Amino acid sequence: MRQPHPWYSETRSGGGWFVKLSGEQHFLGKHPVGAAKPVKRTGRWNPPSEILSEYHKLMAVRDTASKADYTFDNICALYLAELEPENPALAKRYRQILDKLSVHVYKGRRVGKFLVNAELEAVHLESWAKQYPSDQTQRTYITFCKAVMEWAVKKKNINVHQNPFAEAKVPKVTSRAVVISEDEHKALLKFWNNDSFCDFLQALWYTGARPGELAKSRPGILTKGCGGWTRPNTRPAG
Repeated sequence: MRQPHPWYSETRSGGGWFVKLSGEQHFLGKHPVGAAKPVKRTGRWNPPSEILSEYHKLMAVRDTASKADYTFDNICALYLAELEPENPALAKRYRQILDKLSVHVYKGRRVGKFLVNAELEAVHLESWAKQYPSDQTQRTYITFCKAVMEWAVKKKNINVHQNPFAEAKVPKVTSRAVVISEDEHKALLKFWNNDSFCDFLQALWYTGARPGELAKSRPGILTKGCGGWTRPNTRPAG
């Protein structure tokens, strides 16, 4: 069998390196700044050292496929390799969360080294999440980690029998009802001299929209004549 080798695409992911393993393409990273220009010689590309390092890491993960189990770190590496080309920003967010759980120590062992089928349990996720005081943060972290394990279960070429985090309890959403009076709103407008920011505060006041929703809004979504804003249909990130 021919050994898989990294290859370069100038159009995908803004110029990135990939490798095909078990019928699936894995993103290894963008071409490093300052590295030699990608060149294909005698049928093989010349990946820089940074890309080769990522390639060897991924190959090490693949070598565990014939074994009875994966570690949590293995699963995370496979998941991120698939997500990165599709949604780099979301992959970055997942990596930040998964790395935190990976280095969490439970009874003297790092969670990232736990075998998914034989050792990993909901208590490992819950004990880690509880160290964060915000219920919303706990919800986000637990939900993200559950999603990764669910992805692994659905992958036919990954030997994960069931989601080890399925029974992890997700904190309920706590109400944060804080009502700002009209006088307080007017005081905020006087406090800021920036006209653009005052417009932003006014939009929040009159629409009741979330700050993040308004920050992404553009003039094109304004419906002329009726004073309405129509948000385009967007695909959920998760």
